[in-house]
Amino acid sequence: MGFKNYEIVSTHLGYEDHGIFTVYLTLKGGGFGVSVGGYALDEPIAGKRVIARKGAELIPKILDVVGAETWEQLKGRYIRVEDNGLGTKVSKIGHLMDNKWLDFESFFKEVDN
Repeated sequence: MGFKNYEIVSTHLGYEDHGIFTVYLTLKGGGFGVSVGGYALDEPIAGKRVIARKGAELIPKILDVVGAETWEQLKGRYIRVEDNGLGTKVSKIGHLMDNKWLDFESFFKEVDN
């Protein structure tokens, strides 16, 4: 396990083809590319998909960790990624210089107060 630097080469914030509102960061670095995200930011309520509280909280958390003020500023920024080896899921991203991290798995497991 180690940390590698990656450039955010594209982003996705919107609906996937099956109607779930989600987020992805596509990263490139060290000869590799990887996508981070894929978590549902919405939930079914009364037959409709509605943004969930955790989903709404995730967007500014990503911006803060990357060091951006808008979603559009993410592309071209560099971040650190916790590398767990080839073929494993990336679930933790960090600011390139500051000690700011987002662990997606832990974030979605946290209980809201």
